[in-house]
Amino acid sequence: IHTPTQTPKETVLDVDATIRAYQ
Repeated sequence: IHTPTQTPKETVLDVDATIRAYQ
C-alpha cells in the first residue's frame, strides 16, 4: 500500500479506506 514498514493492522485500515473511497 504505502511502505513495507506498516503493520498489518495499518494496512487493513488503509485498504478499508481505499474501498470506502471507491464506493
